[in-house]
Amino acid sequence: MKLGPNFALMLLLPLAVAEDKGVSWTSIDPFCGQFTSAEPETFPIAAATIKLYRAKAKHLPCCDHAEPLGNVPIDAKGRFDLRKLPAGQYWLIASWTRAEVPVPIWFDHKYTFACSEGFSHLIEIKPTTKTVTITAITSTDSLAHAKTN
Repeated sequence: MKLGPNFALMLLLPLAVAEDKGVSWTSIDPFCGQFTSAEPETFPIAAATIKLYRAKAKHLPCCDHAEPLGNVPIDAKGRFDLRKLPAGQYWLIASWTRAEVPVPIWFDHKYTFACSEGFSHLIEIKPTTKTVTITAITSTDSLAHAKTN
């Protein structure tokens, strides 16, 4: 079976494990993508509030030792773009009336390319289990372009 050029690979992003307390930071770069809910009937992403904190101590859980930076603007599909932030560790907190899920993000700011449907980070939030799965979606066209340019 031959795969077409628009076939999307789903790659689980590596986790950068922090020191003492076991906070697992997920490295994403560029700092943009899309939030989705694993439970859209009960916890639709459009009803969520996403708050942003800058971690002051990378080994401590959120958010007593973090600087609140405000709400993250998301569109109706849950897309966000935080590429203008400086490199560092951030907490994204997805909140509904009955659930709150912390998402630890490590942003290196190495890449400056634009977010697109060909390359983006998909952050799936599972509100009832308070877990997150982060996936990079990359088209084969983007991979071929990156290797040749």
